[in-house]
Amino acid sequence: MSSEVQRRDLMRGGAGLALAASVGGGIGRARAEDLGGATGTFDDSTVVQIARRLAGSAYRAPDQSLPKVLDNLNFDQFRGIAYRSDRALWGNDGLAFDVEFFPRGFLYRPRIEIYEVKDGQSTPVPYSPDLFTYADPALRVGIPSALPGCACAMPSIPPG
Repeated sequence: MSSEVQRRDLMRGGAGLALAASVGGGIGRARAEDLGGATGTFDDSTVVQIARRLAGSAYRAPDQSLPKVLDNLNFDQFRGIAYRSDRALWGNDGLAFDVEFFPRGFLYRPRIEIYEVKDGQSTPVPYSPDLFTYADPALRVGIPSALPGCACAMPSIPPG
C-alpha cells in the first residue's frame, strides 16, 4: 500500500463512509429496501434523494437488540473481539487507506448497514463473523438469522 495519501483517495473513502453512515447508523432502522435508491444505480443525486425521503418521514430509533451471547459484554470481552486487518475493505486496492469495522456489543449496540459504491452501483458489504478474531470463541455468532453486523466503520491509514 502506498504511503502517500492522495486527495481523491480520501474523497472516495469519505463519500463511501458518508453513504454508510446515512444509510446505516444515522437513520436508525431504515433498510435499503426502505430507501429506494440505496442499492443499485448510484450517482451524484442519490444521497440527496435518500436524505429528502428520510426527512419527510418519522424518526425510528435504531434496533439495539443483540444475540444473547453479545447482549451483556463487558469491556474485556468486547476488547477480545478484534477486526482482522487482512479483511479490510479496499485493503487490496492499492489505496493509501482501507476501512476496518468494529463489532457490535458493549457500548456499541446499533447495527449499521455498510454499502460500497463501485462503478456507479451501490451494493451492501456483507457481514461475516470471519471478519473478526475472538479471544473467547463462544462470542463468535455464526447463525445466519442471528448475525450481529457491525457497529461502525473507520478509515485506517497504515504507518509508513
